[in-house]
Amino acid sequence: MDIFFHPALFREHHRPDSLAAACRQALPRECCGILTGQAGQGAIYVEGFQLLRNTAATPETAFAFDPAQWVETVYRYARAAGTGPALVGLFHSHPQAPAVPSAADMESLWDTPVHLIISLQNNKTPDLRCYLPREGRSWEEQAIRFRSG
Repeated sequence: MDIFFHPALFREHHRPDSLAAACRQALPRECCGILTGQAGQGAIYVEGFQLLRNTAATPETAFAFDPAQWVETVYRYARAAGTGPALVGLFHSHPQAPAVPSAADMESLWDTPVHLIISLQNNKTPDLRCYLPREGRSWEEQAIRFRSG
């Protein structure tokens, strides 16, 4: 599976509408949400994101989507299938940890289509890593490629 990201969302970390900026704004809490775009013919094109409220008991070290907001978001994208951007993945940040799946991530997110983790350990240069689920509740890191245009 090839995964491509729109460069304006991820490469330009200083932009106020970038994913890295949204994650910085959520500090010291983990930021979380969905990735939107297109999927098909062996490729996923990530073109946008939508923030979801983090309702975890310890939001500085964990995330949990607000259940009502999550259901509404999934329902909205399901109803709009084929007429606009699709829900193609999830993301969350690690304010003080590397951009690798934590033990909690490994247990709870094994069936997501694409998962992006943004580490803010080095706030000047966020570390972005993309993962695909594999059998046995493991994740395989994928190269981050940027789509031109």
